[in-house]
Amino acid sequence: MPFAKTTFIFLFLILGIQSASAQNLTIGYQHPDSLFVCGTDTFSVTVFNNSALPATDIKFTLTLPEGIIYIAGSVDGATEFNVDDLHMPAFAIPSIQGNASLTIKVLIHADCMAADLLDAGQLFIAGLQVSSPGGTAAVTTSPFTVETGLLLIDSVDPVILSGEKGDTLYREICVKNTRLGKIGNLRMTDQHQPGLQITVAGAANQNHTPTGLQADFSGSFFSAFGDGDNWLEMDEKACFTEQIVVEDCGIPPYINVSNIIVGWGCGNEVCRFDSAAATVHINTSTKIPMLTFSPVWAPPTDNCGNTPAITGIKIVNEGHADATDVYIRFQTLDSMSNFGIGIGSFIMVHNGASTSLSPVLSANGVLTACGLSVYKDAAVVVPAIGTGDSLLILFDSYSCTEPCRQALPLYGVEYFYQKDCPENGFVSDTLLIVPDDRYHLSAAIGTQIGTCLISGTSYPFQYKVSSKHLLGNDGFLHLELELPLGLSLDTTCLATLGGVNASFDSVTSLPDGGYNIHFGWALPLPGDSLEMDFCLRYICDTNIVCQEPEQPDDGTVIVYTGDCPVSCFLPIASKSWWAPELNTPFECAIGECDSMRVAILQSCSPPEPDDGNGDTTIIDIIFPLPGLTAWFDVYRLNLGYQDDDDNRRADSPGAPPASAALVRRDRFLPGDTLRVMYGGAVDSGGALVKFGRTIWHEVVGSDMLTQGNDQFLTAGARNTFSNSQNFRYIGDSIHIRYADGSEAGCRIDDLKSIIDKGYFTVNQVNTYPPVAVDDISTQRFRFEFSLQDLFDDGCLPKGTLDFGDSIFVYTDFRIDLNFRPQSSNQPDPPLVGFRTALSAGGKRYAYDEQPHRSLQYSGFRTTKTPHTFNIRPCEPSVEVKKFRFSL
Repeated sequence: MPFAKTTFIFLFLILGIQSASAQNLTIGYQHPDSLFVCGTDTFSVTVFNNSALPATDIKFTLTLPEGIIYIAGSVDGATEFNVDDLHMPAFAIPSIQGNASLTIKVLIHADCMAADLLDAGQLFIAGLQVSSPGGTAAVTTSPFTVETGLLLIDSVDPVILSGEKGDTLYREICVKNTRLGKIGNLRMTDQHQPGLQITVAGAANQNHTPTGLQADFSGSFFSAFGDGDNWLEMDEKACFTEQIVVEDCGIPPYINVSNIIVGWGCGNEVCRFDSAAATVHINTSTKIPMLTFSPVWAPPTDNCGNTPAITGIKIVNEGHADATDVYIRFQTLDSMSNFGIGIGSFIMVHNGASTSLSPVLSANGVLTACGLSVYKDAAVVVPAIGTGDSLLILFDSYSCTEPCRQALPLYGVEYFYQKDCPENGFVSDTLLIVPDDRYHLSAAIGTQIGTCLISGTSYPFQYKVSSKHLLGNDGFLHLELELPLGLSLDTTCLATLGGVNASFDSVTSLPDGGYNIHFGWALPLPGDSLEMDFCLRYICDTNIVCQEPEQPDDGTVIVYTGDCPVSCFLPIASKSWWAPELNTPFECAIGECDSMRVAILQSCSPPEPDDGNGDTTIIDIIFPLPGLTAWFDVYRLNLGYQDDDDNRRADSPGAPPASAALVRRDRFLPGDTLRVMYGGAVDSGGALVKFGRTIWHEVVGSDMLTQGNDQFLTAGARNTFSNSQNFRYIGDSIHIRYADGSEAGCRIDDLKSIIDKGYFTVNQVNTYPPVAVDDISTQRFRFEFSLQDLFDDGCLPKGTLDFGDSIFVYTDFRIDLNFRPQSSNQPDPPLVGFRTALSAGGKRYAYDEQPHRSLQYSGFRTTKTPHTFNIRPCEPSVEVKKFRFSL
């Protein structure tokens, strides 16, 4: 632009009147031609000295419009005199020679206010003034051009995103300059809710907070767009991409809105900006680990702690994220110390490779039967299990038990691992490594003979064995029978197990005359549950050693018959075991022991002396006592009312008492007294002093539905009828009639013990498994007294029972229990048959072994007959009226 020399002639004429020196200096200027907001340009001013004399001590003041400032230090051709106000800087010019000029150049800058003024339509005009001792000159410039940029967000792509925790999303934002002013920087902010982490590539710097991003782009960012310079010029477009990482679990799902602002400005001041909104739909996270645990179990291979079985768990990650630091605790669920975890045996198997795992905690124990040290409790940590991965955590399981015992190891597992969602989330649970019970070796010897053994006869027996081991491809099954003297294997019976002959067998004589029979089968066998029929022959021998009958407290008894007193039993012992090796000793094998007893018809050895005492706690001296003939009877003490038709109801209201000769005194109701009368007479000898007796009250299953008895559950009588609190002893007395005709007696209290609430099943002899033929509910009372003691107490005239004397002992019981009908459909209480037995001694039960009396018992029902009498209110009574109550 050419310099403009302004002479201001008119002004000069006016001012010239006042100060001629003003004509010595004149001012010219050149506008900035490319000034834009936030940019700088050069403003040139020329001062002319129109005098022939030098002008000195000149001051130049530049007055800039709002929005425009001087760039301090940028003056050329003068020196800064006062630049405190950058809108009105002052400069010093030492001198200008006569008829010469001086050009001064300064840089000016348009700040953000200039953009506001442009929008308001303001013109940008500067004021120029020079002064010297010779005069002053001033000029106002014509308006000069200032351009501004206008930034618009051209696109946000995509506007809507969706994802879940851990997802990385991308959003492109493009901006465009739509005005002439250049843009040299960008500031982008993205304000959002917590749950996102946003970064952007290409920014000179960026700051992150949980709720926002601020990114600054310098001019170099624009070199990748437009004409390649460092400016975003009119119609040029620049794009940047947000990287968005979802950090929220999305519980519940929600929409996270981003308020995006992109602006430009001067320094840290934003002059202009545009905004847009975008969203991220945060879904509930599925990127969490999901581990499934399944047990890995193998059966024990020996019971001496020599060879372990591999046990553990399989873990599969079916989730969509890795599981890290998975804590797993194994515990032996065994209070008997029969099995445990091998010390140092933990391994992790992944992709075919094994890695040793060291427990992070452990507790040791010792297997009692073999002294082996093991872990009873141990925990390991798996560092990581990737998505879709599976692995095994295995350990050695050792078993150690006493012979004839089996222990299938059972382990408890606790596990714990964390997951990102929900926040502070974790999974913790337990499972059991449960044994396969089908590997338990179960074996037994049985028979269904049903009679006592007779010498010279062969009897069938059956061997049953079951175990999943029988299906194994290796190993051996062994059976060993130990037979006592009198029994031997009958080889004429073909013995095959499931149709398979034994691989080997042996018969060994024992020192006591018995035999050890050993069979062995190589595996596999055709099934996991097999049977073998074989025969044993009984030969009577005088050296046979008998086992006596068992006397259980509560449980099973054996039928006693006249031709088979079952006084001699022969034991049969069996051992069955599986082992991986042929010569594995039974003590270390997986084995089962069984035993049974068979009753023989008679012992071939001379009978041992028997004192007749079946009860080892009470001395039996009554049956038989030398020279005493004894008997007993049981009857109801009270007679009741007349019941000639035997329908268990009084014949008529107000019926008379029953006749003792006609009444059924073998029937009882609640409240009745049952008397047991024991009597005896000395036919020879004498000097009897001590007397003992046992009385039983029993309900026997086979008595039901016979002799008019109703059906009744025998086991139900255990806690009712056979309860000594309901069927109770109330006292006894003694009466003696001496040979000389004199008599004496008194009440005595000779009860020594009560055993009640007994229940027994009666089984057929020589049946295994037992065949039940009857059952018993029973209570037993034991009595004992001394005539000498009664003499000492003054009851009797002497302390012995002698020839010609007779004794009578009366023992009374009262029945307090009322047996009612079990439902309203049964009009009458049940008529229950029961037995009262008496003997010198005996077992917990009497059953058919002791003499007894068959009796009956029933409850009662009360009825009231209404309207049998009435009395009107306030009516005087003039006669006695009967009140009737029927029972």
